[in-house]
Amino acid sequence: MSARDPQRTRRSILDSATVEFCTHGPAGARIDAIATAAGVNKRMLYHYFDSKEGLLAAVLKDRLGGTAGAGSPQSVTEALMVRQRRAAESSDEIRLLMWEALADDGRDIVARAQHTDALRLDAVESVDWLNEADRAHLELLLVSIAIFPHAFPQLTRLITGRPVDDPSFAAAWSGFLAKVAGRLESRVPAMPEVAKPRFRLAATITEGSVDR
Repeated sequence: MSARDPQRTRRSILDSATVEFCTHGPAGARIDAIATAAGVNKRMLYHYFDSKEGLLAAVLKDRLGGTAGAGSPQSVTEALMVRQRRAAESSDEIRLLMWEALADDGRDIVARAQHTDALRLDAVESVDWLNEADRAHLELLLVSIAIFPHAFPQLTRLITGRPVDDPSFAAAWSGFLAKVAGRLESRVPAMPEVAKPRFRLAATITEGSVDR
């Protein structure tokens, strides 16, 4: 591959690295294999990304960043549907997230803000009956619900009896998520006030109980 086309070279390295990191994880991925698949030498790879960790950060930013912004859904129902579609179409991203979690040592390989921007949707910000902490919890819930069947396909198959890539599962799952999202979007009603029971003192007076 010609080094005279830096954008093409960089894109080829990122695509090859994505396959290698998804298959073997950050620890098992080999720079030699990435360079060979991309059609470049190792020196060129280090020229663009400095190190293996730098390349991994670039892959994660490329795959996980820049998904929020214009056109962001404005309701929780739409947000959950978007998450579900992304999860179904983004096996690489889910695999990268799982590898990143396994390698988690308390440091963010990608800046925390990049992850946050990729996950945040305007719909959650607009739910006015939630406080700031609970908006984050709702965001976590939406991400978890959407990703889980694709991150754990064996459990999906065992529980539902259908593989995650079965169109009938996808249709049924989308319908169910729409029902769940509708509940989440509605303001939680206040708990009805329970009337306090009234007690009346009952006393029996006998002739001997009153001093004369």
